[in-house]
Parts: sequence; C-alpha cells; structure tokens
Amino acid sequence: YVANAIFLVLAAVIVILLFGADSTDGWKLYGCVVIGLVTGVLIGKGTEYFTSFDYGPTISIKDRARTGPATVIIQGMGVGMISTVLPTIVLAVAIVACAALASSYGVAVSAVGMLATLAISLSTDAYGPIADNAGGLAEMAHFGKEVRDKTDSLDALGNTTAAI
Repeated sequence: YVANAIFLVLAAVIVILLFGADSTDGWKLYGCVVIGLVTGVLIGKGTEYFTSFDYGPTISIKDRARTGPATVIIQGMGVGMISTVLPTIVLAVAIVACAALASSYGVAVSAVGMLATLAISLSTDAYGPIADNAGGLAEMAHFGKEVRDKTDSLDALGNTTAAI
C-alpha cells in the first residue's frame, strides 16, 4: 500500500504542475487515476481470496479431493467461474465512473492507475520459483517439518502473487 500512496502523491503533484491547483479537469483526471488504482487493488484482493490457501474457495476445492478427481475438477471449474464475477463488476463500475468523469480519456487514465503497481507485482512473481526451490532444497536436506511448513507457506504466497 506504500507504493499506492506514493503513486497518488506523485499523481497529485503532476496534476498541479500540468493543470494548476484550481483546474477541475485536472482533478477529474486525478479522480480517474484514483479509481483505477482502487480497481487494481480490489482485483488483486479478489484474486488473492480465490487463490490463497487461507480462504474458503481453495479450501473447498481441496476438500473435494476426498471424494475423487471428478469432484475436484467440477468444484475447481465452479470456483474459477465464480472468481471472474468480482473483477468483471469492478471493471465495469470503474469504466462507467471514469467515462462519466472524463470521457474515454478518463478510462485510459484509469488504466494507468490500475497498472501503477505493476513493477512491484512483476517482481513478486519472480518470488514463487525461488520459494519453491527453497522448499525442494529443504526437503532434500531432510530438514524438519517446521522448516518445510514455512517453505510451503512461502511457496503458496509466491503462487498467489503469480496468480494476481
């Protein structure tokens, strides 16, 4: 969230420098940036909810493994379909709001807000394979269960960030 706050401050400075502090058009575009940033965060949180081991959707898929592979596939497809609802609604609301604020240019500016933290997201994507390799090394070195549990949770975090 620190990167988001820094981005918002820098975006406000750019609006003031380019449009002036009293320009309503500049602040409308800033509103589109804020909407885009909030949209990106909400989509990320929704993705985390549907892909993390800590939440119900993934646990429900895991629990279906007791009855066989067919129920795992059915549950996985169902959860996957449901997981698309939140991003779709959030994107639709963002598009309508930004179009009302600043027409099609506002929608384009909101995309900049959504992609503002892309560099951080991409750098965390590289974390997954590293954590997975650490888990494999811990297993080959016959470390205790406590170490393997920690590397498994780090691997799950890496997989979640890759899914986001």
